[in-house]
Amino acid sequence: MLISTKTRELTMRKVLMIAYDFPPANTSGSWRPFHFAKHLPEFDFVPLLVTQNGFYRSWAAWDRDILGELEPHCRIRTVRPLGAGRTATLRMDMASDATAMSRKNSLLGRICGRRGLGVMTVWAGLRYLSREGFDLIWATGPPWPALTMGYRLSILTGKPLVVDIRDPWTYGVLWTKLGDEDRQKQLLRERRILRRARRIIYTSPLTAEIMRQRTDESIAQRILAITNGYAEDTGEIIAPASSDRCLFSYIGKVEKGIRDPSIMLEGFERACRDKAFARTALLRLVGDAGAYRQQLARFEKDKPIESVEPVPYRQSLNAMRTADVLVLLQTISGEGNDVIGGKAYEYLAARRPILGIVPPDGGDAWLLSSTGAGRVTGISDVQRVAEGFLHYWRLWRDGRLENVIPRQDLSQFSRRKVTAELAAIFDDVLAQP
Repeated sequence: MLISTKTRELTMRKVLMIAYDFPPANTSGSWRPFHFAKHLPEFDFVPLLVTQNGFYRSWAAWDRDILGELEPHCRIRTVRPLGAGRTATLRMDMASDATAMSRKNSLLGRICGRRGLGVMTVWAGLRYLSREGFDLIWATGPPWPALTMGYRLSILTGKPLVVDIRDPWTYGVLWTKLGDEDRQKQLLRERRILRRARRIIYTSPLTAEIMRQRTDESIAQRILAITNGYAEDTGEIIAPASSDRCLFSYIGKVEKGIRDPSIMLEGFERACRDKAFARTALLRLVGDAGAYRQQLARFEKDKPIESVEPVPYRQSLNAMRTADVLVLLQTISGEGNDVIGGKAYEYLAARRPILGIVPPDGGDAWLLSSTGAGRVTGISDVQRVAEGFLHYWRLWRDGRLENVIPRQDLSQFSRRKVTAELAAIFDDVLAQP
């Protein structure tokens, strides 16, 4: 006998999910909460979303169709700072230059961090509680105000809190940008939230281990790692189209201090000193170029390099699958390089060789090493980067590139599998008195 959607929902538990980045905004921070929300109903949890739904991230490529993949159980409430309606959303792609875009970015960051957004988030959470009820709160950041609002709602409602921290909060690149006063505030907030949370989840196993060492035992024992992952239901893997060029593809945003493209561009330029390489190789960047538009334009004039504006999620997956070689870029040096790019898991699922222009002691290098999926060049030696490009190009030229395609079992990184891990944590938390 078939059970109706409404009847089944009555037996399911509800989780309030605070994720300020969420589709249709197509950003790196959107896809983790989206896929959790998509798969949680399979494990008898109804997702109740609170999101700013692109207010702060409005310059990214929109991907409205993807919301159709969510089950009817899923609810979404959009919040914006008090007094900021839909007409207040600033379109970053209309900025006249990178400086103007940076100023607007900073302004929106300040707006979204103020109490106005927090008030609306708490109000949305309380409305969910009064109208539908929920059993547990899950909040993800950055941006960090999402975690703060999860903390406040947990205190107000008495519901258990699970926090999902995608990037290091009080060390690394997000931390070094802060002044002394802001650092003290963030330290206090982090400590309060970590003490309150029943479980503390990090996306990188390296970050989780660092935080266990940096906190006291009562907090350390509640720290876990749940990685990002790849979507299973994206269709058949597409082989690269036959071409007279070896296509190196980088898919994602480039940004100062995190994914600075300079070392990648200079390495490719040096590889182009080999005239045969220059004739038969192409480097394609798909994503937001930000402040690097002019630099890219200079390289594109006389080198086989092209840049493409951000594309919807499904198209980005297709761009990965149709590349000959995928380029993974991450330029965080020293403390904070334990992060692992969310795109790295989709790269793995594309089953293409990966050239890792990443720190050799960082999270991305750890992932490539543990899966055997690619070659790491580091981020300090242009010649080593050039040799990485040339290495894969020679394999392509000689018809041997297919021999190095990773074929190991990646099921541990499927979005459904990592959502099952999250659901098990929810079950464990709710089973506790």
